[in-house]
Amino acid sequence: MNLQRIKVLLASSLLALALTPMASAQTRDTTAMLQESVAKAVACRGEFGNDWDQVVREALDSLESHLLEQDPDMSKVDLDVVYTEALEGGKTMPMTQELRAYCQQAMAAGG
Repeated sequence: MNLQRIKVLLASSLLALALTPMASAQTRDTTAMLQESVAKAVACRGEFGNDWDQVVREALDSLESHLLEQDPDMSKVDLDVVYTEALEGGKTMPMTQELRAYCQQAMAAGG
């Protein structure tokens, strides 16, 4: 292996190491955003009724897909913990004017 090839491999390895924390932060942000989507859908369902059931299911499906994409070997127990946190967060989320406006805007847009 020549020196130039070693330098390229080293540079790409260092770049990958530098990007790993950024990718991890983006993954955490995406997970938090998807959990918040579930919580908001649950809160809207609590306020506006069962018309929100499908929205909650779709939000849970999106969260599950994301989690399994990040960790294909994630256990059902771990998935259930994340789901429960998101669902409970929605049940205890106060219905603020901002949340009510979000729910109404989502309903006007078709869910």
